[in-house]
Amino acid sequence: IGTHVGLVRYDSRAFHVFRHEPERPDSLPANDISALLVDRAGQLWVGGEGTGLNLYEPRDGSFRHWLHDAKQQESLSANDVMAIAQDNAGAIWVGVYAGGLNRLEAGGKGFTHLRHHDGDPASIASDNVTALAPDDAGGLWIGTDAGLDRMDARGRIQSITFADLQTQPTVWQIHGADNGIDAATSAGLFHVDAGGQVSRVGPEREALASLRDGDGSVWIAQRGGLDHVNADGTSG
Repeated sequence: IGTHVGLVRYDSRAFHVFRHEPERPDSLPANDISALLVDRAGQLWVGGEGTGLNLYEPRDGSFRHWLHDAKQQESLSANDVMAIAQDNAGAIWVGVYAGGLNRLEAGGKGFTHLRHHDGDPASIASDNVTALAPDDAGGLWIGTDAGLDRMDARGRIQSITFADLQTQPTVWQIHGADNGIDAATSAGLFHVDAGGQVSRVGPEREALASLRDGDGSVWIAQRGGLDHVNADGTSG
């Protein structure tokens, strides 16, 4: 469990909290944990505001760190990690606030950086990357504070337009669902199908996260509570 005061593990009997320990350089670099990923090998990746990217070492409870270093061009682009994902090829991607999208190189030797470039529709929508999710076709969904992008397996980026909105929303969560994704955004929850078509799900208010139930209904987390949308689109 990621919290603002450390990483919490529950082992069915008790809670253990991992925090930054100044006397232990292999502890977490900071206590804010807002991004977690268990990869296909069962490894736990951890990130957060000021925390960078970290890999948990279960043998001794330590962490391997990747942090921004202004003297190293191939280092993590910034330390505010908002999202972590693994694509179908096994690559680890890191969404960084004010740092764009980072791809960890094989062997953990550095990062490839993808940044926003004004006037270039082939670049990501913003350098503030807030959510990530793998694409079934081998690409990556990229949520930012300026909307949603889809990168295909060859690295080409397509902007997904929320046509009914005056400005593109901040994307808080991307969750694979129903031959596409559900995107929880500052303007509500939207479903995006495999062809990039966008449709609203539920009420027109900010959605922080969502989960599809086995009966086809959707649970939507919001700042004021929890919404439930039935499979036929009705609330209740």
